[in-house]
Formats: sequence, structure tokens, C-alpha cells
Amino acid sequence: MNNKSKINVYWNKNSENKQKYTGVYPMGNGGFYEIMYRHFWELKHLKSKIDLNKSKCFLELGCGNGRWALSLATKVNKYIGVDINKNGLEYAKKQATKKGLSNITFIENNILDFNWNFKEKIDILYLSGVTQYLQNIEIIQILNNLSSSFSKNIIIIDRSTVNSSKTIENNSSNYFSIYRSPKDLISIYTNLDFKLVYQKRSYVFLRNTKKIRYENSKLTKLMLKLATISFYFYKYLSLLTNFITKKHLDVYTEPYNNKYMSHDFFILKTNDK
Repeated sequence: MNNKSKINVYWNKNSENKQKYTGVYPMGNGGFYEIMYRHFWELKHLKSKIDLNKSKCFLELGCGNGRWALSLATKVNKYIGVDINKNGLEYAKKQATKKGLSNITFIENNILDFNWNFKEKIDILYLSGVTQYLQNIEIIQILNNLSSSFSKNIIIIDRSTVNSSKTIENNSSNYFSIYRSPKDLISIYTNLDFKLVYQKRSYVFLRNTKKIRYENSKLTKLMLKLATISFYFYKYLSLLTNFITKKHLDVYTEPYNNKYMSHDFFILKTNDK
């Protein structure tokens, strides 16, 4: 099985059950609870860093089950989500209809050959956890393919899992991913005349949360009922734990030669801005 087939099979299989949570993987030790926590903080983080308004046209490549589209569509004029995952898109379309979000269009297409066929220019391009599955030349291909449809003030958001020191590959029998170093990822964009304006971990990974890992535990259900209050509590508990243990960078270490991994937002603009 080639790498592209591995990725397609992996995500379609993972989206067959509990579609609402597909793609929201707990990067810390918070299990099921961290899925909800992560989306809350990632959404809050991204909204604080980009200008969303009713004049904007937003293109998300790798939209999956629509978790970003369903959360951001009300903030923009038009939201286009593209993915090859049929199961995820079916769920996303149903949820958009249920919520009455008429400004979202979901398209089943390989992002490598997606063509922009809308009259609006793209104001925000969101590569939503997809570049880690692409070779450098494929990222360049996507950007060049869409470049004529970019607005003058285009903003690119890349949300990727990265390795702190060097680019490495995870190539197993059923999964493939490239964990680039931030420097290597950024260089792809700078070579295309974009500049980095912001980079930071997408959310604070959870620590000391083993008791709320499981979906059916009473404590997990209670913490989710408390929602925002518990999300703030566990964020600052995790930050304190990171400070005390000096493990603020770690996520997965063993499979990757004890190198630190992170999951970051990269925001880029054209070089003349």
C-alpha cells in the first residue's frame, strides 16, 4: 500500500465511528476529555490571531468532519471545506444543514488537484493538519495551483505536528506522516515569498488528567458539564505541572528517538505585507 492510500484508509476508518471527534487527537494524557478541551482552546487561539469578518472567504484544505467549518462559518462570508474523506464530509454536511449554515460548501476532492471555481478570492487559506501528510513538492503544487485565486492580503494558516530538532518520517504498515522541523516547514513558504508572522503550540497539552481520560467515567462527565470552568482549571494545572517538571515541550518521545514533538499554528502572509 502506498503512502497516500495508507492515509486515506486510516482517516476513512477513523471517521466511521464517533464522527464528531475525528481528527481531534489528545496530544497530552487527557484521553476523551482532552478532545473537547483541545477543540475549545484551539478555536479560541485561532480566533484571537486572525481577523474574521463577513467580507472574508475562507478555504480549508483537510476539513475532515467539519469541526472548524461548523465553528467558524458564522464569522465569515463564505467557507469552503475540501477533503477526500467521504465519511467525514457526510457528517459535516448533515451538521451544517442541522445548524442552518448556508454559507458552507463541502467538496470531496483530493487537495492536490483541487481547483478554485468560485468568483470570490481566497482571503484565508487553512491547511488543517494536512501538510504533515504531504511531500514538499506537493505543498508547493497546492500553493501554486491556488495562487491566482489568492486575495491581495491572503493569510495562510498551517496547523501541523512538528519535531523540534529535525524532520523525521513515521512510515508504518498503516500510517504515514512527515514531522518536519519548524525551520524546514517555514522554509517551504519563505521560498514562495511568504513570511512567518506567528507560530505557537495550538493548545496546552493536558497533564495530570488520568482520572478523566475515559468517556464514561463519572468524573469526565462532570468536568464536561462544567465545560469552560474545567477547561481553564486543567489548562493552568497542566502549565503548572510543565513548569515543575520542566517537561513543557514533551508530547510523544519514545517512537521518535526521544525528540520533542509539538502541534503548532503557523500563520504566514505575503512578503510585501
